[in-house]
Amino acid sequence: MKTTVAVLMTIAVTGFTSAQAGVGVSVNIGVPAPVVVAPAPVVAPAPAVVVPPPMPAPIVEVVPAAPVAGYVWVGGSWGWINGRWVWTKGHWGPPARRAWDWNRYSYPRYYYRR
Repeated sequence: MKTTVAVLMTIAVTGFTSAQAGVGVSVNIGVPAPVVVAPAPVVAPAPAVVVPPPMPAPIVEVVPAAPVAGYVWVGGSWGWINGRWVWTKGHWGPPARRAWDWNRYSYPRYYYRR
């Protein structure tokens, strides 16, 4: 009897400890994916290409007498201003002179002043 009880106890202990019984409840709650809201890209139209009309022919100017001896005549020229060609009249000016320039950003150099 002792042997039978010991065998039954061994079977019961090893059988119940290795066997797993369980009741599981699985609840699957779907989590929505994050929603990223970005403003729509702004698409600007391509800038219009403005092609100015060709420069007009130079205007022939009558050169007046020099106001001071040694002055030089600077002829007139066309310039593009406010969407149209504008003529700048010629004038008398002092001759260009050589000047010396030195600053900490450049090497010493000569240049001509107007």
